[in-house]
Amino acid sequence: MLQTRRQFIRQMACSAVGYGAIFSMLGDLRRLNAVTATSGDYRALVCVFLYGGNDGNNTLVPYSQVDYNAYAKARDLIALSRDSLLPLTPASAEGIDYALHPSMPEVQALFKQGHLAFVRNVGTLVAPITRDQYLKGGVAVPPQLFAHSDQATLWQTSISDQASTTGWGGRTADLLASLNANAKVSMNISVSGINTFQVGRDVFQYIVSPAGQITIDKYTPGAGATDAESRAISQILARQNANIFENAYRATVQSAIDNNQLISNALAAQGPLKTIFPANDIAAQLQLVARLISIRGTLGHNRQIFFCAMNGFDTDSYQLDTHAKNLSDLSQALSEVLWKNADAAGQWTGRHRRRPLDTDGLRRRVFSHSRTLVRCEHDRFAHGLSKSGALC
Repeated sequence: MLQTRRQFIRQMACSAVGYGAIFSMLGDLRRLNAVTATSGDYRALVCVFLYGGNDGNNTLVPYSQVDYNAYAKARDLIALSRDSLLPLTPASAEGIDYALHPSMPEVQALFKQGHLAFVRNVGTLVAPITRDQYLKGGVAVPPQLFAHSDQATLWQTSISDQASTTGWGGRTADLLASLNANAKVSMNISVSGINTFQVGRDVFQYIVSPAGQITIDKYTPGAGATDAESRAISQILARQNANIFENAYRATVQSAIDNNQLISNALAAQGPLKTIFPANDIAAQLQLVARLISIRGTLGHNRQIFFCAMNGFDTDSYQLDTHAKNLSDLSQALSEVLWKNADAAGQWTGRHRRRPLDTDGLRRRVFSHSRTLVRCEHDRFAHGLSKSGALC
């Protein structure tokens, strides 16, 4: 029996507790792979990572009066006005009403349309722990608990009890790669540089920039190049070396050049998208994702995993204004770039939402570590562990 999307998401959200849950989830992916291998449908996962630690406590806010009062007391100077919040009406509220940051009306609309959900109280902890337990020791905690970069890596590996050399996007790609039988480039494409999330055992990330491909400066591939730089590079790439590492490096560079040419030609043939995009960095990244999805046939992809990222969430003492601007950019990008463009291009249709795992659909994950609920020393809100992630 196939899992529902809700059951699948629940297992994914719980996978951060350790190896047992992550192996269970990957076992389910193997079964789903076998079931869907001949279905011929298309799916994409788009990860949007918020570097610096998004303040989840001011993103999804308790709205019931009693719960809001407790929130306002804890947050003190940076508590959002209840009147400014954007209420949500979930199908299952579990006794607590929630509302969104006032900078996210587009996300509120996606939620109302059934295109977006939140998973609350997820993080990198191995198990629940109190401050006293941490100070006394003896309770398992993630490695390098207070190291900013390490916690970001743990979010991307989804294994909290020890270091991992692979990310959960990479492990997923390893299991689903057989569905891309005619793949010309990696199914893992990053629009925001090298990351741990997409590192697998067999499938590795292919990196592009929001402006397009990353090329060798002043190099024109092909025999028709006349400049000295291009001819020199072509001669080096054509040379067979006795050293196996030199040959491997040459093959890697040549593969990157070939992939660049393939994607550049395909994007040029497809032409620009008609959607008018917001003028911010995350929208530019997601715009390229939408264009890459549009040429998936040329790339030989039935499954794709994309990585995008936003910086600037390490707000500490400059929380209110900076956080509001960041959330506004994110909200507009998720709505305008992915949903409206995908609907217009026929890449996502609502009729599939009730099928297991939303076949034929695009899936987006927005996540990072959080910030503390209460103020720390020097009026700062430091890195936190538990928060809410968005699934759309």
